[in-house]
Amino acid sequence: MRRAQFAVEMLAVMSLLLLLGTAIVSQASVQQSLADQGSRGASAMAIAEETASVLNALVLAGNGTSATLRLPDALPDDTPYSVAARSHLLELRWEDVVVQAPLLAGAVTGELVPGAMFSASYGEGVLRFA
Repeated sequence: MRRAQFAVEMLAVMSLLLLLGTAIVSQASVQQSLADQGSRGASAMAIAEETASVLNALVLAGNGTSATLRLPDALPDDTPYSVAARSHLLELRWEDVVVQAPLLAGAVTGELVPGAMFSASYGEGVLRFA
């Protein structure tokens, strides 16, 4: 019984380490590609990271938790952009800039388009974009 529990715990730890390693590698490649896109790329990356951080906190807090993320003025209403959370990635598209940030859970879904209020939900928890 103890061996089975230990094996399950080790599997969980190894899965988290693998996810973290994947996130670090993908983060480095994203930052390198954004370096060529100037300040728009840096702004998009910062927004994607902040959004992913809030979503990850929401996932860790569990069902019934809600949070509000206010998008900064770096993305004006007249600029086409979208934020989508699908699978284990949060994706922000802003004109020709596409940024992805890792998420802890694939159960988070949602999308935000300019000029619209949208909620991304995880179970009964809600992340509102403003």
